[in-house]
Amino acid sequence: MKNILIILLLIFSSSIFSQSYYSSSAKSNDVDKVLTWLQYIAIIEEGVAIEYDSASLRNNVIEINGLKISEFVFPENLNENIVSFGDLVSQGSQSYATETLTVKKIKINLKWIEDLLSLSKTGDKKLLANMYKTQSYFEIQELKFPAKLILDEVIDELSYTEASVASRAANYLNNMSMKVEVKAKGKLRADAIMTVDLNDELSLLYSGESSIDGDSLGYQYFNMLEKIVSPLDEIVRNLEVFISITSDDCPDLYKKDNLDAWFAYDNNEYCGSADRFLNELDLESEFDDLDDLVSDNELFLMSNPMGSKIYGFKVNLNWSDRVLRDASILSGGVIDTALLTIKGIFDTKLNKQEFNQLLYQFSGPEFGEIVSSILQGDEVYREYSKYQPRIKSFANNPQGIGLSFKSRSGIDQEYLLYISENPLLITSLLDDAEFELLFNKRN
Repeated sequence: MKNILIILLLIFSSSIFSQSYYSSSAKSNDVDKVLTWLQYIAIIEEGVAIEYDSASLRNNVIEINGLKISEFVFPENLNENIVSFGDLVSQGSQSYATETLTVKKIKINLKWIEDLLSLSKTGDKKLLANMYKTQSYFEIQELKFPAKLILDEVIDELSYTEASVASRAANYLNNMSMKVEVKAKGKLRADAIMTVDLNDELSLLYSGESSIDGDSLGYQYFNMLEKIVSPLDEIVRNLEVFISITSDDCPDLYKKDNLDAWFAYDNNEYCGSADRFLNELDLESEFDDLDDLVSDNELFLMSNPMGSKIYGFKVNLNWSDRVLRDASILSGGVIDTALLTIKGIFDTKLNKQEFNQLLYQFSGPEFGEIVSSILQGDEVYREYSKYQPRIKSFANNPQGIGLSFKSRSGIDQEYLLYISENPLLITSLLDDAEFELLFNKRN
């Protein structure tokens, strides 16, 4: 597992430092070098074949196309035309073609990591502006996973009906796309957005708008930032050297016809410098030490320093008719019962007196008078009048539900720590906040 970690982090190291140490023509080659090592380690330690059509690095963005992951079995008879390590991986995975996990495209923007490392070293607050620009951080297109991979984990714990529904759902919810991006809203203020889509059948959106006060960042902030970033910085520097060493000492590993070189490496007959370098590293301990250095509250304050504010968030879930149908079956009738109850309550708009009586009935004899006295008033009834037709429409044809929160002046993120300790303090935010229930809103 340690070697897997090392190889994965090599992707970051070669990408971040390629501008300083390599020519532009060598950048994409470095990505291919790293992925070749990843292919080798995956086969040796996990029995997993990793294939891809192309990989590139441009402007600190890694793009991998046509990724395929499956089980690997070493071929009994090697085809004479197989002269590269990639060809070997491909032949060893052919038996599992129907059980292969595939990804059309992966894009990873590593510029923010570079900015974070520079910020921790220099304390240059101007670098914060780069991290609040409109940009995409991560994107994955059409991650397709065989239904068997899903069902094998849960099928034994399901009833016959549940297993039947799960099998059906696994065959249409097995294509996922995801994107994480930032949209600038002003100076050091941005909206972070994550969208997840499952084959246009199920869609989730989450966004959070926040800002940071650059002038409030002092010694304590940068000291904490250095504690957190220094292990990554150490890993990046060491692993960048690894690519350089193997490129100089073991060039045959990176040639087109490189299968014999990899066989020689596996037999400890070639590229001993790679093993010596990796064996001298103790990367996992670097991360383990963070638990002793940083508390949960310190991490929160580091990522949300004094002066930072939250201006809102939004979470919304959409679904198709067949997702709703299958979910209703799996719930054992709970969803259908809930929808019928909502229909009965919101089918007809109540007058103000009827509304107050309904509140009393739902609260029960012990709390009815208290609740009614608190919630009586024009404002509460106006909210009911606003939402009644929306809820009625939702109950008759439920397609999505969500919640939106907006704060006009922003909420100090430090104040959230006090709310977590005393939830009653949340009432003090209501005068400056706007909550909205979302019904059948598309993402």
